[in-house]
Amino acid sequence: MQNSQTAPSEQGPDIDPPGGPTPCEERIARLWPHRNRKESAVVDDGRDMQIERPSPESAIAQDAAVRPALDSDPQPVGASTGDQERTLPMLDVHPPHEAAHTWKGFFIHIATIVVGLLIAIGLEQTVEYFHHRHQIAEVRETLRIERRINANRFAVVTDEFRRFVPKLEANLATFQYLRLHPNTAPAQWPGKLDWLAMSTAFVDSAWKTAQQSSVLQYMPQAEVKQNDELYTQLQQLSERIKAEQTALNNARRFAIQDPDPSHLSPAQLERQIDLTSEVLLQYALAGRAQNNLAIHYTDFSPSLTRDDVYRILHATTDAEDQKAISALSERMRRFEQEQGVDSPDLPSVQAVPDPSQK
Repeated sequence: MQNSQTAPSEQGPDIDPPGGPTPCEERIARLWPHRNRKESAVVDDGRDMQIERPSPESAIAQDAAVRPALDSDPQPVGASTGDQERTLPMLDVHPPHEAAHTWKGFFIHIATIVVGLLIAIGLEQTVEYFHHRHQIAEVRETLRIERRINANRFAVVTDEFRRFVPKLEANLATFQYLRLHPNTAPAQWPGKLDWLAMSTAFVDSAWKTAQQSSVLQYMPQAEVKQNDELYTQLQQLSERIKAEQTALNNARRFAIQDPDPSHLSPAQLERQIDLTSEVLLQYALAGRAQNNLAIHYTDFSPSLTRDDVYRILHATTDAEDQKAISALSERMRRFEQEQGVDSPDLPSVQAVPDPSQK
């Protein structure tokens, strides 16, 4: 009689260890609720997929490995007070070496802030100082170039004065001759009418740019004042040159209708004499402005002399008058110097040349 005992399968059913899960397994189950437990999952082909459950020995080892994480992990809701007491981390508290707020510490802290601010301000001012020095150097260079340009134009104006004023005097002599000798042929005139003149103006773009910027406040005030006086006199001279051109255009306007002055009536000739005299007067006033400027700024040369100017006006003077005018001029100068003012226009008071210098 054969024994009908069925052979056990290679893998029998799992039997839970007596007594239920251990505390270690409970902790693992809390951490990985879906891991390391045996369950069956039905797949599409109908076979059971077995998930292997670790042995108690391996669970103990895993418990030792994850214990630091469990100790720092917040306790889940419903955990017992005993479990919370076992898992709370211990803080290592050290007493301070000294009081956190003392007068000594306070003043050290304030002193550190003050020193830091002073260093920052000092560095900022140092940077600004060198930046301003660079700006001043640039302004001085542009003003130097502009001054040289104006000095060269000043010399050109002087040469043009000496070239053109004799032509104006010849034009005046021609009109005066025609007034006395109407309808005279051009070959008998004392000269030929010539109105061609060159006009120039002085530049001040660098100075205006410097005035619009804040650089001038960092320059020595004596230097700024000297530049300001120079450009003031250059502006006055430019205005005189414009007045020359206006008078010149008025004097030559008659040629638009008839360029032959012998056809002018006596009244028209009288008017031309007046207009030409006005041109010469404007050249004389501009020449005096040139002479005054060259007295203060010697690099503006060559300049017209008082003889050049008053040769046009045919000025005559008396030595006593010259002394009286010089005394008045010195009186004004002395008073203004006492007030701390140096007026560059005072030399123009000496309007009459000293005959002893001729």
